[in-house]
Amino acid sequence: MSHWKQVTFEKGYSQREENIVYNSFRYVKNAPHPKEPTQYWKCAYKGCLSRAKTNKDDHTIGYINHAEHSHLPDIIKRKIEGIRHDFNLKAVATLDTPKSIIVSSKSNLGPETLARMPHDTSISRSIRRSRKSDEFTDPELRVQQAMEIILPDELTITSQGSRFLLYDSITDDTMKDIKHRALVFISNKGLHSLVQAPNWSCDGTFRTLANPQNFIDNDPYMKEPIEINPNFPIDLWNVRNRIADALPFTNNSLEAYHGNLQKAHDRVKQPFDLFINLIIKEEAARETQLTQLLVKPYEGKQKKQYRINSEQASALVKNHPLDNNQQILAFLKAVAFHLMNFEYYAEVGAAEDEYCHDT
Repeated sequence: MSHWKQVTFEKGYSQREENIVYNSFRYVKNAPHPKEPTQYWKCAYKGCLSRAKTNKDDHTIGYINHAEHSHLPDIIKRKIEGIRHDFNLKAVATLDTPKSIIVSSKSNLGPETLARMPHDTSISRSIRRSRKSDEFTDPELRVQQAMEIILPDELTITSQGSRFLLYDSITDDTMKDIKHRALVFISNKGLHSLVQAPNWSCDGTFRTLANPQNFIDNDPYMKEPIEINPNFPIDLWNVRNRIADALPFTNNSLEAYHGNLQKAHDRVKQPFDLFINLIIKEEAARETQLTQLLVKPYEGKQKKQYRINSEQASALVKNHPLDNNQQILAFLKAVAFHLMNFEYYAEVGAAEDEYCHDT
């Protein structure tokens, strides 16, 4: 009489380790056969003597021994793992929010299952992780989905009914060979204001502009450093002239605005139509604010820390011309002291003299 019984296994949903399931009993990998293409499995319950074996490449059909399980099957746990697996599938296949996915999936569950379900925060984290994984592992699918999006007319106009979609690269013949889609949204009034503005700010430029630290490669195995050309001319992003002209030299205010916008709507990955509706509403709010500012300019005050920082930066640029190498060296030393958070540069004058004397 054979000690093994042929059965059909189901694939387990656990993310920690590969497993198979039969009659709600879970088996985890034990050891492969050293010579034959056989994978042995043991019951996941510690101390249980039930064993199974399958082919190394196909775990659907296999065998279990006749040893009785020393425990009852955990049917509820198996059901919960299936539900969590469905959460992750919906996360990749739909653009619904994590909260919407959780609520719709929990609506038909019984009290016993709900009592053992993990907290919504844990499920939301798992959904976001699944979407992030899908985003990086299948970029071609993302490109295809972006190309297939059709914008309805109501998403191309402002809340006042005027044009809002300025540019769509999918209609640009010069962009046909580029596997990305670019959309530019701006109202006529916003475009006019942007043209009239002498200073622009941009966010999200870190992947575009080169890192200044990479301009000179100090490889210890090279006799002389090698100059590396930046992606854009230094004059384009150097802020020395902006400081001298008392213009903003950071985009902190823009980054703060984007951060507050994201927190206010509590979304990491917006569904496309909701995101467009969001920026349409934001455009209406910014247009109202711009009209108000033109009538009554805002006279806000900087925080003391920011005001002192701006004054120090302006003094550094004003008091240190860059006509020769000695002046450049003195300017770099002053910047170093400034970065050390000295409130006034005069406080470190003696330290600078001592440093210069020692060097």
